[in-house]
Amino acid sequence: MQLTINDKDYTFKFGLRFVRELDKQITTNENGIEFGVGTAIKLAQLVNAKDLAALSDVLLVANQTETPRIKAVDLDTFIEEHEDVEGLLKEVIAELEASNATASKVKTVREMAANN
Repeated sequence: MQLTINDKDYTFKFGLRFVRELDKQITTNENGIEFGVGTAIKLAQLVNAKDLAALSDVLLVANQTETPRIKAVDLDTFIEEHEDVEGLLKEVIAELEASNATASKVKTVREMAANN
C-alpha cells in the first residue's frame, strides 16, 4: 500500500514482519507460555471500533520495514487532517484482508464481532 504524506511516498506492508512486530507489542501468558496478541487486538480495534489511534499504530508498524520511514507525528497529523478518514480506514482494512499474513485474523475478528 502506498500513501503520499507531506509530498513523500510511503510504502506500508502487512506481511509476517508486520504481524511479528505487533505481536511483540502486546502479549499474554497462559500456563507459563507467552503469546503475542497485538495483531488480534489492533485488528479488533481497527475493524470493529474504527479506532484512529489503532489505525496510526497499524500503519506505523507496516512502514517500519520500508524506506523512507514515516515519523509517528507526521502519520498522526496525516490521519487527523485526512479529508476521507473513513475511506482510509476501509483501504487499510482491505489491504489487511488481502494479505496472506493477516487475512485469516481479520476474518476471525469479524466473526467474533458478529457473534457478540
